Amino acid sequence: MREMAIPAVGENAVLADSRVRVQAGLISLGVSVVLLVAKYQAYRLTGSTAILSDALESIVNVVAAVFALGASLSRPSLPTGIIRTVTGRSSSSPPPSRAASSPSRPCSSSTR
Repeated sequence: MREMAIPAVGENAVLADSRVRVQAGLISLGVSVVLLVAKYQAYRLTGSTAILSDALESIVNVVAAVFALGASLSRPSLPTGIIRTVTGRSSSSPPPSRAASSPSRPCSSSTR
């Protein structure tokens, strides 16, 4: 039976989450580059323009992985429940209902 990890709290949670994001970005970048090189080598061996097209399309995956890695390095992520909005509510709490704050009035389809 596997042991379940105890979730980190506070600053440790932010650091752990940032570390996971950077690792995921690095793995994504590595896999994208390996696939790009493999597809290009397959093109060189076969001369197939379809494989070349697929290799050129893989450049988009490499660029996306670079952007994802850059985003994970540029800003720390914050746990969702800690951020407060301008109104003072937690971001995880639902917004107040408009129906509860305004008097109820019947809807009328005719205009007067």
